[in-house]
Amino acid sequence: MTEPTTDIPAVQSPSPMAANTPPAADNGEPPITNETVIQDVSAWILRIGSFGSVGILLLGLVLAMVQHPLDKKEMLQARFSLSLSHVSQGLMHARGLDVMEIGIFLLVLTPVMRVAASVILFAFVDRDKVYTVVTLIVLLITLVSLFLLR
Repeated sequence: MTEPTTDIPAVQSPSPMAANTPPAADNGEPPITNETVIQDVSAWILRIGSFGSVGILLLGLVLAMVQHPLDKKEMLQARFSLSLSHVSQGLMHARGLDVMEIGIFLLVLTPVMRVAASVILFAFVDRDKVYTVVTLIVLLITLVSLFLLR
């Protein structure tokens, strides 16, 4: 005779994020996890960078309009400089185009800062080596493309 077998559900191993999860709070709010912290930091970096760059761009636009009235010919011929010394001189003299260029630099660097923060958070908060290495590779590829492939 064969004995009846009972189906025992397989135990799933917890994810790396779940290992550091504190117990649920009694107040009905979801627990704060490492994943939540990483998402919140990433969201704040993107918010601050995008709102900051828009504010700087608007300030530069107002300065440019005050300093130089709108002229179609000048607008078509205006070029942004990639030289940091030229931009810093323009900032010291509050030239509108140079202020706008700082806003564009901030807008471009915002996602780079998000990836850099993710590397730090994955390494020290989540302690996930795989995500840290993959995110570090993404950061290096992004920096190489920014500085070498103009």
